[in-house]
Amino acid sequence: MLESSQILADSRSWYDTKNGLNNSGILNGEYLEVKRISTASHQFFVSEEWYPGQIYYRGQLFDSIYMTYDIDQDVLLIRHPTSFIYHNQAIKIIQSQVKSFELRGSLFEYINESVGNKAPGFYEILSRGDKVSLIAKRHKKTVIERTIEFEVDDFYYFNYEDTYHRIKRKESILKVFKSKKSDIKSFISKRNLKISPGNDADIIELMSYIDQQITDQPE
Repeated sequence: MLESSQILADSRSWYDTKNGLNNSGILNGEYLEVKRISTASHQFFVSEEWYPGQIYYRGQLFDSIYMTYDIDQDVLLIRHPTSFIYHNQAIKIIQSQVKSFELRGSLFEYINESVGNKAPGFYEILSRGDKVSLIAKRHKKTVIERTIEFEVDDFYYFNYEDTYHRIKRKESILKVFKSKKSDIKSFISKRNLKISPGNDADIIELMSYIDQQITDQPE
């Protein structure tokens, strides 16, 4: 098996030639063997296929980088940039030095603090208001029966006054915004919103409404 140092040395030479020395920093990392555990499902965000996106890494923006995001392990991987022998090799870049990345229309940021009972890591930014922001920890749980399967098991949090609150149902939100309880319940009923994991659009709509209500209220 090739050593990670050999892979990175060979790739840097090619990448420097194609993109200039200032862009070769994206390859700071290590080779990682990606193992397929399940034959019927996968541990990646949306798809197990490589997909082009943007990464803000080590203070520099890199565009059109083929990547995939293992949400089971919370690891962002990039594809080796050559079209030769290492083409499908996965490189695990230094995760804590990734400020953000965009993949398949979703923006993820590295949050360097615990969120609820979750360790620092990547969170999808669903909405960012003046007073309230909404994030999701994309996650898949492993179900072991006759075979190993991955099932979506996302966690949702909103940040208000520098504190993260987990959203399990509408009651999780109502207990934080007690003074707005009546208005919030009325809005949920009027818009027929389902506030539970998996209903991203409904949760985003509600949190955007709450942010507007708080922002517009007199000091």
